[in-house]
Amino acid sequence: MNERRVFCGILFVLHNAIPWEYLPQELRFGCGMTCWRRFPDWNDAGRRNDCTGALSRPGSRLTVQYQDPRDTVVG
Repeated sequence: MNERRVFCGILFVLHNAIPWEYLPQELRFGCGMTCWRRFPDWNDAGRRNDCTGALSRPGSRLTVQYQDPRDTVVG
């Protein structure tokens, strides 16, 4: 599983305060259990502090690019 996608899944779960198992599969961040298993390593490596610091700077934005599969036009 792509590390960036798992990282986004972890952020999604933490931001939305949902249980790990409720991470929507449509977002393609991996399953919630994968994110849950990798969270301690991510947290211990200091990535949470890095991310929190970057997002708390004035003028910083978090941009998520996501295309909902239900928006696909079948022609």
